[in-house]
Amino acid sequence: MTLQASGAITLGNIKSEFGGASTNIKLGDYAAKFNDGAHIVYSVGWNGYHLTINGVSITDSGNTIDVRLYGITHDTRVTLLLDSTVTVPVYLRTTYGTDNTNLITTGVSNNGSNYNTSSAYHSGSYTQIHISDPGAALGNDGAEYPPTGSGNYIYLMTNQTQVVSASDSTVAYNIIQVDPETNRNVTMKHPYVDVAFPSALSGGSEDSLVGGGTYFTLNQSTSHPGIVRNGKSISIKGTCGALSPGPVNGNFNAVIALSIYGYPITLTDSNNHTHGRTIGSFGNLYFSKSINPFPGWTNNGSSMAAFYAAQLPTTPTSSSLGSGWSASWSSSGSDLIVTLTNGTGSDYYFIPQTSSNGSNILPWIIMWPGSDFSYYYTSTANQLSGGSTQRYGQNLYSYLFTIISNNEGTNQSFVSYLAYHTSNADRAAVIADLLQLYNEFDGQGVNGGDYRDEGLNVGNGYGLAGRLSSIYATEPTTGTLRINGRTGANGYFGGKMVTTYTNYHTGNVYNGATFGSTTAQGATNFTPTITYDGIYDGAGTSTSRIANSNVNTSRSTLKSNIKMSDFYEGKA
Repeated sequence: MTLQASGAITLGNIKSEFGGASTNIKLGDYAAKFNDGAHIVYSVGWNGYHLTINGVSITDSGNTIDVRLYGITHDTRVTLLLDSTVTVPVYLRTTYGTDNTNLITTGVSNNGSNYNTSSAYHSGSYTQIHISDPGAALGNDGAEYPPTGSGNYIYLMTNQTQVVSASDSTVAYNIIQVDPETNRNVTMKHPYVDVAFPSALSGGSEDSLVGGGTYFTLNQSTSHPGIVRNGKSISIKGTCGALSPGPVNGNFNAVIALSIYGYPITLTDSNNHTHGRTIGSFGNLYFSKSINPFPGWTNNGSSMAAFYAAQLPTTPTSSSLGSGWSASWSSSGSDLIVTLTNGTGSDYYFIPQTSSNGSNILPWIIMWPGSDFSYYYTSTANQLSGGSTQRYGQNLYSYLFTIISNNEGTNQSFVSYLAYHTSNADRAAVIADLLQLYNEFDGQGVNGGDYRDEGLNVGNGYGLAGRLSSIYATEPTTGTLRINGRTGANGYFGGKMVTTYTNYHTGNVYNGATFGSTTAQGATNFTPTITYDGIYDGAGTSTSRIANSNVNTSRSTLKSNIKMSDFYEGKA
């Protein structure tokens, strides 16, 4: 059941909603804990007198010591984002102190740092300090806050005594209380989204022909033969037909010729084409043969295709696209077919041609001897049209885009990630890459991280990008990527994470053979199943969505200041 919005409420009502022991019911048992995958981010500043958290300064309470306390459960990931005002070191200690001789080392990274743009932990406008496991940092699974316990603190200190202000020398500092998860029956539900991939997922490959050799209709904007790497082969078809004038026929010498056009291409990263390339000078492979006597052919498509297939040489007569090419010619009906094998030691990119009238797409330009004893070219004669080509594929390229909204449905931020997977990646490989992308990727160019590298280069593996955007990923069930939003005091409780997945392909024609929208080039066509946490389904009010997240119970995990009324409209 869902608790009422107002009126009398009992411990029995709360127990019926959230569970727990049937006897000896205590309100403290209904303190809050964060849900799995919790990640809290604190922005840290320095005002010249004390460290500030999330822009909040410590005020004078009239006590001897002023402490601002933050409560978290022991397995919550914590990130401190130090802004440019932090010119002093930030020490995480288990005791009060102003030196660096007693720093927490277990589960903590970059302890004692200040804002430092040269740090390996710097990304964007912040230098980060990480607490991967607060419980491990303190050597326990959490301990209750006084008066029931002795406190279990991570002290945020620096190299001088922190005070309230210039006019108030009261000692002031921040501490994080690390609580257990036990006897906390209320889960504060931060938004998450599940992206479930099919078990039969099969990624593509730059090293394999799409579909094992599928032919694509040639056009100038979206379908070229594309890259043929050294040591690889590709087949191209061109449609033949009746010519005007028809071929010459007689007891004399005549020449046939065919030219295939392209560019030398040097990939920035020799392992894959996603990093871009440099293009060399336009050139061609020129195949010709002098025939005497010249028998000609019946003036139709199938006869022309068979004639050229039988006569054209297997190596280019000349080439401005390197040496070491071989060609195998055949025909099928009106189609002239060539299989080109690249033995040059370099990579090349082949493009179709357009007739001079702009209407005919040609895989190549053919020269034929006309019956009027003149030579003609299919491009300038505006004859023949059409062709198709095999082309090499692309590794699966995952693109995930998430919009994070608050309980009112207002967009607050967005997170987008790309990951270029290994060749022929299966579901397990894709999930492994995406977990690294969200949890270990430092950011594009940060510490050498590059999402375009095959299998993803995470950099140093600190996860700076995900910690900065407050995103964390888990795999709750096999093949499902769960993207968790940030939790705690700065989380969008009652909000939603709207996520889309795209089998991404590069849009530039020279980024490789795979451009446009042919998704089969990167993987089997699939659409992951995307589901949400159910807290925000577009219905109800912002107030009810907040209530459904259970954040009203407590914005921390401390067993203090809990009120019965906080449980109105709770949702187990």
